[in-house]
Amino acid sequence: MANDLTAAQEVSAEPAPPAFPAPDPARRPARLALYLGGTLLIAGAIALYLGYNGAATNSLPQAQTPYLISGGLVGVALTAVGGITVAMYVLLTVQADFRGELHALRESMERLSEAVSHQAFGNTNGSASAGGTVMVARSSSSYHRADCRLVERTEHARPMPRTEADREGLLPCRICKP
Repeated sequence: MANDLTAAQEVSAEPAPPAFPAPDPARRPARLALYLGGTLLIAGAIALYLGYNGAATNSLPQAQTPYLISGGLVGVALTAVGGITVAMYVLLTVQADFRGELHALRESMERLSEAVSHQAFGNTNGSASAGGTVMVARSSSSYHRADCRLVERTEHARPMPRTEADREGLLPCRICKP
């Protein structure tokens, strides 16, 4: 009976709605440029239409001139500024993508640098000599061998000469005993 109740609860459970990603704050100026550019393009098209419509309803050139100036020139100016603003949207979007890729590249380079330093400064025999290199984790009060399990779990361990670690007052690890 208890199994029937849990099976009924599982069947009646509705799936969770899909989670939408949070808007990227780096793209906010780009979205603003898009909205502003679209609005200016629409306003320019409306001004051009009103200028054309006003000029078309009058047969006298003297009566058409105010419509051409107010509707035509203002409409062209609004359309041009709207187009430039939409172009700015494209540039800002590309810039945001480029910054994201640069950030990811920087993180990859830092991980690669740490891995190379672990490999280059790590000792193959498992012990550090008195003048050798030891590993120090960020905000740690001790230093370790490169193969110590405490250092292998941390991502931000850096190699340091043992003499410098002793000079900074760091203590040898009680587990790996470098």
